[in-house]
This record gives sequence, C-alpha cells and structure tokens, in this order.
Amino acid sequence: MDALVTEKPIDSLEQFCASVISRHRENWPPPETTLAHEFIEAFSPRSLTNTERILGFAKSLGIEASLSCLPEGMHGFNCSNEERTMILLSTEEAIPGSREHTFFHELREILEYRFRDQGCPIATGAALEKRAEQFATYVRMTTHGQEITQLFSGAAEIEQAWKRWLAFAGILAFTVGAGLCCALLPYCEENLRRKQ
Repeated sequence: MDALVTEKPIDSLEQFCASVISRHRENWPPPETTLAHEFIEAFSPRSLTNTERILGFAKSLGIEASLSCLPEGMHGFNCSNEERTMILLSTEEAIPGSREHTFFHELREILEYRFRDQGCPIATGAALEKRAEQFATYVRMTTHGQEITQLFSGAAEIEQAWKRWLAFAGILAFTVGAGLCCALLPYCEENLRRKQ
C-alpha cells in the first residue's frame, strides 16, 4: 500500500512532507541533502534567477511570495497559518543570487512547520537555520547543475571542433563560478551583515 501512496504525484507541501516521513521514519531525520534532493524530484524547480520566476514557483507551491522593504540585515521572512503561507523577500539584493537563496531558505523553514504539524519535527533555532542554509545551497547547486548539463549537451552538437571546445571552456568557467557563488553566498552574506 505504501508503494501506491509514494507513486502518486505530489501536489502540496503537506503531501511532500508526509511522503518524506513515510520513507524515512525509521531513520528520522533524513540528512538535509536527502530532503533537498527529494524536494527537487517532487517539484522540479528551475534556477530562480529572477524575481518573476521566484514568485511563480512560490505560487505553484501555494505560497504567497512578494518583495517587501524589510529591516536592515533581514533578507526574508516567512509565516504560516491555516489560511495562508507567505514569504516576504527583501527588495534589496546585496549579492546576485541572494534572493533565490533566501527564498529556498525560507521555504525550508516552512517545510519544518509542515513536519511539526505531522508530528515529526527535525530542528529548531540555530540548528534549523543551519539546515535551511544547507537546503538552499543544495537546491540551488543542483538546479543550476541541471541547466548547465543542458548547456553542455547543446555545446556538444556544435559542428566545428574549435567552437565546440571554446563553448565547453566557457561553460566550464561559468560552472565553476556558479558553483562557488552558490556555496559561498551564505558566508558572503554573513560577512556583509557583520560589516553593517
């Protein structure tokens, strides 16, 4: 019977959390990379490199997301009740990609509310903040990686060898840069916050 439940498409965060709990109940909680990987498989997020993509993806999850003027040093805020779930993202984006990262960070905190509602909390306080950072970083790196794989496939079809290799080199340089940006963004944000 469990196999039938997990084969159904997941169309809400509640269903997603229930399916994660059913698969990992024996070894609760799952590592954050596992949670992020399963989220990607369930909802197929693309790189959310602009605000419209972020807001559209949030809407597809049943989340009201918007930009708001938040207090200095606050990148995002989320809240949930029985009627609605919201994410507010700062209108200020100090580092390119930080809004996308913040969105996934806030989304991970919302997932935590769903796990708590279903009797299987994972983390609170500083531990939740750390896990939310890991979740956001992993989701971003994976989704960017999927799109970069498509770029490599397109470059492989270039007929002239020198143009193909030039495309590969450019994509490789972009990949290294994008990976470093995803991995180092939380540290850069923290350093900026300390300087303010």
